[in-house]
Amino acid sequence: MAAGARPSSTGPLPDSLALVTAFQAFLDSSVATHQDSGTAFRGRATRCEADQIIPDVDYLLALGQVLAVVRRTPELATMRAALTVVGEDSLSAAGVRQIRVGVHTDTVEWDLAPDSSGTWVPCGYASSDRDIGRMGTRQFPARWIPAGAGWGTVARLSDSVRRAHGLRP
Repeated sequence: MAAGARPSSTGPLPDSLALVTAFQAFLDSSVATHQDSGTAFRGRATRCEADQIIPDVDYLLALGQVLAVVRRTPELATMRAALTVVGEDSLSAAGVRQIRVGVHTDTVEWDLAPDSSGTWVPCGYASSDRDIGRMGTRQFPARWIPAGAGWGTVARLSDSVRRAHGLRP
């Protein structure tokens, strides 16, 4: 696909409810503590912008909620979501992986486009140059903030946030 080119739709344009449902399924499968954590969607995702920069920060997601859908063209939609994050995985200026544990919220947007089968999927990274990471995917040393935190801390925070919203961990 040429730089800046958009994928083309192979089927009828879904209504807004279908897009919201598809994107909510992506968010639900991307919870940091879930074993498959978004892999069903990521394998099919299409890069919408050839010039996107790989994000410096991966959010460790506890909860995501679709806020709005805006159809930009017949082949492209933008979804806005509120995320409850239990950690941020980033690379410091010195090249050291840092995982900052703590609960906070953010609102981000993703583009959605149809993949080669016509299924609408998130493409590229969030508008804030953030991505959604997974627990334990980094197999190299990290500096945990606060000291003493670890993947167990992330899991407990995520489970707590989900239970507080009436969801199973």
